[in-house]
Amino acid sequence: MRNEQIVVTNPATLEEVRERPVDVVSEATLEKMFAKARRAQREWRESSVGQRKRALRKIQRYFIWHYEELIKEIRLETGKVWPDAMLEPLSAVGDLAWLTWNAKNILCEETSSWPCLGLINRRGETNYTQALPVVGVITPWNLPLAIPAADIFPAILCGSAVIWKPSEYTPFTALKVAEIIQKLGCFPDGLLQVAPGYAETGKAIVERADGIAFTGSCDAGLNVMESCFRRQIPCNPEMSGQTPGIVWPPYNFERTVNAAVWHAFANSGAYCKALRLLIVARHEYERVVEVLVRRACMLLPGIDYGPIITAPQLEIIENRVARAVDGGAEVLCGGKRPYGMPGRYYEPTVIARATFDMELLAEETFGPVLAVMPADTLEEAISLANRSRYGLNGAVFTRSKKIAKQVRQELEVGNLNRNDCMMNWMFAGLPQCGTKRSAAPMSGIPRHGFFGARRFTTPRTYVEPTFPLPFSDWELWWYPYTESTEWALRFFIHTYWPFV
Repeated sequence: MRNEQIVVTNPATLEEVRERPVDVVSEATLEKMFAKARRAQREWRESSVGQRKRALRKIQRYFIWHYEELIKEIRLETGKVWPDAMLEPLSAVGDLAWLTWNAKNILCEETSSWPCLGLINRRGETNYTQALPVVGVITPWNLPLAIPAADIFPAILCGSAVIWKPSEYTPFTALKVAEIIQKLGCFPDGLLQVAPGYAETGKAIVERADGIAFTGSCDAGLNVMESCFRRQIPCNPEMSGQTPGIVWPPYNFERTVNAAVWHAFANSGAYCKALRLLIVARHEYERVVEVLVRRACMLLPGIDYGPIITAPQLEIIENRVARAVDGGAEVLCGGKRPYGMPGRYYEPTVIARATFDMELLAEETFGPVLAVMPADTLEEAISLANRSRYGLNGAVFTRSKKIAKQVRQELEVGNLNRNDCMMNWMFAGLPQCGTKRSAAPMSGIPRHGFFGARRFTTPRTYVEPTFPLPFSDWELWWYPYTESTEWALRFFIHTYWPFV
């Protein structure tokens, strides 16, 4: 691990924030952080659900009334325009509100009935109160508050301690959150700690934690999953997205175009769920694209959209657009940096005639770039959308519930919005699902909802008799095996309800 300091660069101005260097944690410091976290967790796990709710509501209240403190840090390290930055505390407050409202149901004992008359005197429970002791939360630079809030606060509600490794590009927001929580005195000292650093810091956390919540690229996520599998600890990854949108008549033209522009270019396209491909019914294609391009061209840097947060990401965007053009794609608007802007800005870009063998569509470009293409039939539109290797999010714009149902059944994505953009994220009670390369195999993306909160626990089951039977010192299927055993087992196979 590197013993050095991180100096953040504001991507909107390219000015280094040298007066606020951030120390990279050393391996020795990280060991001490984990020891401290385990001590704090042993204390925290003894707290009641009511105490945990009150602590999280205290944080929620502070975020509501002092969100400008958070926005200041977010904008300093990301350069975001105010509305894009404001969506982050808004999202965090939504997570906190849902968690505290549902805390008792999240951490309850669920009773399971068994439809067998032969076992009528048994009761089963599933218990979600056994927390993972220390959870490592590794988060990206595009949403330095919204994404970690969806992992950190449910983990703490469940009784875990958290070691949070933010992106090396955006440590200020993480340090501010930790400072606020320390000031409020909500938790035992050491329950939430921030470990600034680079990739090797993340690897060191994965090697020490009892569970990992990771958000980032597929390559990094696969490495994290491999390490977690080797250590046999839970891993909850969200890895990249390439959202397709389908426009199919009958539809609301104005809402569709307005939604597509925001969905593609808000946050400079740096949402995992941002719109990357818009597929339009051929007879509506020219009309939609003409207005879409006109409105995309009207967006202003520093007012409607911010910069690309990292220099490597800006280079990726420029290279992929250039290679797409070389391969026959056509830039309808944008495709370059805006003139006269000092930061890492890139104009909202609409591209036609892109193909799926181009990196632009084959990989997550993660910038303000939207490809558009026509389709002759709805089946063709769905087939084109499903050619992506990712399956995080999708959108369908239509007034027809029948068409929406067909898209919902056939589109290979974990989250789908009709006539809307990414609203599933704001529904904190809905789990964030995923398919293909966007999620760990067989796991989906267990963030948000009851399933998402409980991923930080180790479920335990318990079965007990509810009332004694006349022969309570013995069961018919126990030893010794006799003719009565055979009779009992032949009888039991007919005792499941409903009888057939």
